[in-house]
Amino acid sequence: MTSSCSSWVPLVSFSKKNVDDDENSEITKLVYVKRTDARIQTAEDCASHKGETKTGDSSVGDKIIVWPPIVILENTRLGWDNDKRKWNGLGHEDIRRFVRKLSDQKSTFVKVKCLFDVKGQKGCALVIFAKSNEGYLEAKALDRLLSKMSKGRMDWARVKPLLKSHKNHMNTVAEWSTDDLVSPRGERILYGYLATPEDMERLDRHRRSIKWFAESFHEKLAFAPSFQRQHKFMKLP
Repeated sequence: MTSSCSSWVPLVSFSKKNVDDDENSEITKLVYVKRTDARIQTAEDCASHKGETKTGDSSVGDKIIVWPPIVILENTRLGWDNDKRKWNGLGHEDIRRFVRKLSDQKSTFVKVKCLFDVKGQKGCALVIFAKSNEGYLEAKALDRLLSKMSKGRMDWARVKPLLKSHKNHMNTVAEWSTDDLVSPRGERILYGYLATPEDMERLDRHRRSIKWFAESFHEKLAFAPSFQRQHKFMKLP
């Protein structure tokens, strides 16, 4: 994804070939092993929630989750367009390919939504999963996998650029082009994590990108018989 316009200030030399080419990607066969482990740990988490509620007190071990399940991907900006005075970034199809390489080709994510504001690409995207037991498990597994790859929430907090208002966007471009954000091959290094209600209030408070809700984990999933059967007898690839 390049441009001949002299006003285009790229953060990275990006091409769709970089996304598709296994040899030029961070994704290796080890990912499938990690994904299996992530699914196992997700099932164990769900089982622990079930165990915590045996007393009949629905408040024990409960938590508030985002519904539908959403994973936030960070570091999607590609460059600043001086003519349009806006940030450009990875497109929806680029994000879809990235997620499919990490997760099962039959992943239940249903939509990708890149976020924008008056300055263009905000630098993040929402991966929206199905409103189902499987959708939650897939989102949680992706969250765990990114964390295992050192590309999770805490990792992003460590490497993300400071949110400053620069009149000279070249300063901002430099901040978004560090070794933690751009690979030696010139690819954006994506980070991600399972969205919390606090995250969504920050990114989409007025629910313009997606109509999301803050729901009780127990009310939505933990007490559902189908969910209990699913995490107990989950088939692993």
